[in-house]
Amino acid sequence: RNVGLEHAKGKWLLFADADDFFHIDKFQILDQFQQSSSDIIYMRVDSVYSDTLEKAKRGRYIDLWINSYLKTNDDSELRYRCYVTWGKMIKKSLVDKYNLRFDETYVANDMMFSIKTGFCANEVSVINEIIYCVTMRYDSLTYGSTGYSASLCRYKVALNVNAFLRKINKKQYQCSLIRQALRLFKYGIKSFIEVMQLAKAANMNILTGFSLSRFIRSRLFSLYPSLFKFKHK
Repeated sequence: RNVGLEHAKGKWLLFADADDFFHIDKFQILDQFQQSSSDIIYMRVDSVYSDTLEKAKRGRYIDLWINSYLKTNDDSELRYRCYVTWGKMIKKSLVDKYNLRFDETYVANDMMFSIKTGFCANEVSVINEIIYCVTMRYDSLTYGSTGYSASLCRYKVALNVNAFLRKINKKQYQCSLIRQALRLFKYGIKSFIEVMQLAKAANMNILTGFSLSRFIRSRLFSLYPSLFKFKHK
């Protein structure tokens, strides 16, 4: 991704994971936003299983944040909780101005980049239409890389992201540490001690970023998305 940034041309950057795709009948919609004054334009996404193309649930949280933005005009959740680079257009001048680059990590290398672009953007907006399809498979980096090294990497990235959010006075948007911590605990007492020490060194604990109300809302949205429907094309 960083090599790609060095060679990128044009006004806008679009990122796509290798196994995802843009809806071919919707892609031309992006042309309508070429002259937008926004630095980042978020778009709705849908999801399918890569082997069967049956509908999946990955990416539904983006719909939740877009719905919230359209109702309240508050873009904070999009800026500070959207950790992925797909499903958005990013102005190249923004990346160049602040010399933004991806972390050189095996997994979760887009988290800090996404948060920093959200922070640096002067203006963001939304395309209220499904443009991008994110696929799901259980042997992918997102779902398949759950070994010790991958889980530890994600945990360390989350600590760094939370430290940055605290620095910019956005600690209410810290990501939850407990999921990765619990994955690491199963590797024994040494792993448990390392997790606790890393959190302590960052002036955090494994419950940092956890919100019961947000957890309940996300679970309800996953199970009953019709309760959160907002009209889109």
